[in-house]
Amino acid sequence: MRSYLQLARPANIVTAWADVLAGFAVTGGIAAVHVQADTLGWLLLATTGLYGGGVAFNDVFDAGLDAVERPERPIPSGRVSRRNAAIFAGLLLFVGIAAGFAASPAAGLLAVA
Repeated sequence: MRSYLQLARPANIVTAWADVLAGFAVTGGIAAVHVQADTLGWLLLATTGLYGGGVAFNDVFDAGLDAVERPERPIPSGRVSRRNAAIFAGLLLFVGIAAGFAASPAAGLLAVA
């Protein structure tokens, strides 16, 4: 499980959350009439899935380079197969898109884009 988490770079996901929180605050957040209280949670989950899936796919596509330059990473070290990493990345992207649509149709369409 730890190797899969390493693919998603959880320490970096926190920086993506900061972007969502800043945007949420600038637009009025929960105080805004059109925003429901659970929207922020969905947006945070969406950015987690989209960011995590994106960096995991980066490792899938850069596995050859990582084997030379970063052999300790999960794929080149053999702790996660390239196929399983791609499945994991796809699932994260799916979660990100689904959470985007749960937040709002516009957020879902942006997640797809």
